This record gives sequence, structure tokens and C-alpha cells, in this order.
Amino acid sequence: MRQFIGIMLNDFTYQRIPFGQTSHEQLPFYEEAGNHYGLIPCYFRMRDIEPGMKQIQAYVMDKDQSYKNISVPTPKVIHNRSYSRENGPNKRKIERLMEEGIVIFNLWTRYDKLRISNLLMQYDHLQPFLPDTLAATPTHIFEMLNRYDSIIVKPSFGSLGSGIMKIEKQGIEYLLNHFTKGLKIPFSDVLPALFLKEISARSYIVQEFIPLLTFEGRPFDLRVSVQRNGTGSWQVTGICGKAAKMGSFVTNVATGGSIFVFEELLRHSELNAKQVKKNIEKVAIQFANALGNQLEGLADVGFDMGLRQNGVPILIECNFKDLRYSFRLANMLEEWKQTYFNPVAYGRYIYDRLL
Repeated sequence: MRQFIGIMLNDFTYQRIPFGQTSHEQLPFYEEAGNHYGLIPCYFRMRDIEPGMKQIQAYVMDKDQSYKNISVPTPKVIHNRSYSRENGPNKRKIERLMEEGIVIFNLWTRYDKLRISNLLMQYDHLQPFLPDTLAATPTHIFEMLNRYDSIIVKPSFGSLGSGIMKIEKQGIEYLLNHFTKGLKIPFSDVLPALFLKEISARSYIVQEFIPLLTFEGRPFDLRVSVQRNGTGSWQVTGICGKAAKMGSFVTNVATGGSIFVFEELLRHSELNAKQVKKNIEKVAIQFANALGNQLEGLADVGFDMGLRQNGVPILIECNFKDLRYSFRLANMLEEWKQTYFNPVAYGRYIYDRLL
């Protein structure tokens, strides 16, 4: 009997499957992994599946190596690669599918950053690796400015570096640096109107600013891919670095950052790269275990972690739909491929052990 593993995609990626233009989703790796683990990947959208359906329409690779949209048995195991917000409009549908025995991992790929921070802060052993974080209210902004010389304000659900602002003390005043709009606004005891408008329009968080370790004068952080594997255990699949463009502290590639292999970033540092990497992996696994205990179905996370000047890792944020292409840009091709193999291996584990 043929066993299918569902890969649930967003509309943008799904619609480009027939043209082989699936952006950051590398479908050939899913196919190769499927052949290896005896599963057939089928690609569909949230709208294509409903509770009670025995068959769904999905793209499946044909013998001629092209994708055909056909009717297949509703897969019992699904890897969610779509954008889905916790407690969003599809919550009840997902619950009903799971009540029918369908296993969906990475149920949600959008979580409130403050919720994630609060979940991790419950664990005493993780607190040294977490930045001080609060909801970005006017009261909390000034409370944090009393604690720290510089703070970061960013959207609770934002990504790719968009919407990030920095506030730093300058004598008896403060300076707001709005990177998206390219504005610098001085103020004293009254927050700028533009800033107040932004944080009231949608949810923001405020965090202490962490002076990160630098590479050639450029702050950098690390993307740490942590995934469940074919034994159901968490593993670090790969680590690569993102260095900000000169004069900035935002490391995202979308805002001008560059990708490096981890060892290159520490080449001129006095730190022991092997020991630092070992510590990063240990902390990342602890983060994954903690979140996996709290968030149902979690199996694939990309942690953005910085390094303090002494080499101790600090969490910047969690990505629950890791785009994975950082490894390709760093020419870490085996790690890039493995980020696709592990979810399929985990799907095989679920079929063999749990169904």
C-alpha cells in the first residue's frame, strides 16, 4: 500500500509547482527523501483538505518527472509549510482533522514572540540565554530604558527584519532609529507620535539590546536549524551565520545582511569555535525540548541566536517556518538537503511507531 506524506504549502508556492518555480521550497529534496523513506510527497494547500474527506486533490510527481494534480488518499501525516497563525481562522479545522487521527506537525508557523519568550522564561536553566522582553507599551518602553542604555522594539509577528526600531540613550535624551522608514527622531520624556501610532496599530515587543559579537566590524547572529529526526528526537541540522551590513545591526539577508559559515565568523576571534558551537547546539536543543513540551506538533524550528562578547549564546527569535535557504547561500549543501530529509524521516517515524 502506498503511503503519502502531505506537504501543506501556501498559495504562492503551490501555484508555481507546475512551472518548477517554488521559490525557497526545494521540492526535489522532498522527492529524494520520499524515495529514501518509502513515502510519496503530495503537495496541497489548507483549502484543499477538509475533515471527513477520504481523498484530496494534490500535486504528485509522475513517472515522467513532472507534477500532476490528482486525487490521492488523504495523507495520515502532514508537514505544515504554510503560513498559519496560532488561534487563526483554521484552528477548528485543524483540530477536527487531528480528531480523525491525522498527524500534523508544525501545526502553526506564526506565534506571538512575547508568548514564546514567556514560555521559555518558565525554565530557570534557560533564562541566562534569553533577552529581557516585555509587551511594547509606553510604560514598558520607559521601564526598559531605565534598565538599559539601548532597547529594540519589533513587531510581535514580524519577520525578515521589517519594522524593527532601536531606542538609545543620548545624554539626557533618547534617539529613536526607525530602520524601515530611515528616520532618526530625538525625544525626551514624550514618545514620538509616529512611534506611538505604530505600536498602537499592531502588537510590538520591546527587548534589551544585546551588543553582539562582530565579524570585520559587523554584528552577526546565527541561524540554528533544530528538527525532529527519524527517531523522533531533536537534532541540530546545521548552523550558519548572518552578518549585518556595515553600520547596521539588523542581520537579515532581506535588509542587506550576508551569509557565512559559522567557522569563518569566529576565525579571527579569541574564542574557541569548537566549544562555542558545542554550547550553541546544547542550548538550541534545550530550547527545542522546552518549546516541544508546550507547543503541540512542533518538529522544525530555526533559532536566531546571537553571541555575547564572551561567546555565550542569546536567543533573538524563533522561526517556525524556517526558509532553509541560508544554508544554500552559505554553500552548506548537505545541511540544506538534510533540512528537507529530516521532516520526511520524522513522517516515516510517525507512520511506523504511532499509526
